[in-house]
Amino acid sequence: MKYLKGSKIIAFLMFVFLVGLIVLTYQQVSFLFIPINALFSTLGIPVILALFIYYALLPIYQFVLEKTSRQWLAILSSFLVLILAFGFLFLAIFPKLIDEISSFIKMAPTIFNTVVTEVENLLSKNGLSSQQVNELINEWDINVSNTLKNVVGSLGDGISSTVNYTVTFFINLFTVPVILYYFFKDGSKSADKIVELSPKEYRPLVEEILEIFHDGVSGYTSGRLILCLYVAVASYLSFMLLGLPNAILLGVLAGVFDIIPYFGPVLGIMPAILVAATQGWFAVAMVVVTIMVIQQLEGNVIAPLVMENNLSIHPLTTILVLLVSGNLFGILGMILALPVYVITRDIVLAIFKFYKKNYQSKKITTHSNK
Repeated sequence: MKYLKGSKIIAFLMFVFLVGLIVLTYQQVSFLFIPINALFSTLGIPVILALFIYYALLPIYQFVLEKTSRQWLAILSSFLVLILAFGFLFLAIFPKLIDEISSFIKMAPTIFNTVVTEVENLLSKNGLSSQQVNELINEWDINVSNTLKNVVGSLGDGISSTVNYTVTFFINLFTVPVILYYFFKDGSKSADKIVELSPKEYRPLVEEILEIFHDGVSGYTSGRLILCLYVAVASYLSFMLLGLPNAILLGVLAGVFDIIPYFGPVLGIMPAILVAATQGWFAVAMVVVTIMVIQQLEGNVIAPLVMENNLSIHPLTTILVLLVSGNLFGILGMILALPVYVITRDIVLAIFKFYKKNYQSKKITTHSNK
């Protein structure tokens, strides 16, 4: 029994069991959370976006505020940086990106046929006759026309969704700046107010919880943003030097997917590999080697410099958290899973330490009174 209590494996399995039990319970009573889901779908995305932009711009806001002691100037400077960044994206990057997306769509049949041909050659080299390969391909129903037909069908089904997403986009476009403004204006005041309203004996705990949240979100947001930007720029320059078409699009995809740990870099490299496949195996090998070098530099050089705090999560725990969050909440869940997990873990540990310290102090006081 003593071994079981001290075993990290047993503790980890118990944690996985409890997480699974919570997920199972949620699925059984999910209908009770429909109003909460509706509220989150309406307000959640704007608040999350505003929070992300707030922490990304917070160093600029704090720098100007520290130098001038004028909050309005710090807020104005932050919004000017935001406007300049989006202006650069819309005027310099997006037009080229749209052209490359169009070019990539036109390349899709060529890429598809190249992949099918390479698979056919690979199967033929492993003893399958040409007739068997063709029968296997027909059995899998692998052809461009069927694929395009499925894509067109999906696009037709998604027209109403596209309209809804467009309306939601414009609503968020006007909502996010308002929320962001009040984050800058009242962010620190809100934290002080929460501490002030807390019971006196719990104020140290509340301050620690708010500090854990602030440090966790600010460190992860700014650090991850720099890492994604590094991967996007480094990938774009590498693909351009390798002579791959649509280098901007491939670099942007690599940088965007890099925000998802473990699975993201693999997903981000797939479009580049498919494009390189049209130029031969040597181009594919060069792309893989280049991405490996970029990822090694990111993990061993860039990340230690820009990430303010290490998440300190076991790789197995990371994979399980990503799988569960991805299954429940999709891509957004995978993006937010690790910071939410770490912040929740640290808050729970802080609560345990607080109560343990208070219990021991009360115990010492009781013994001294006796």
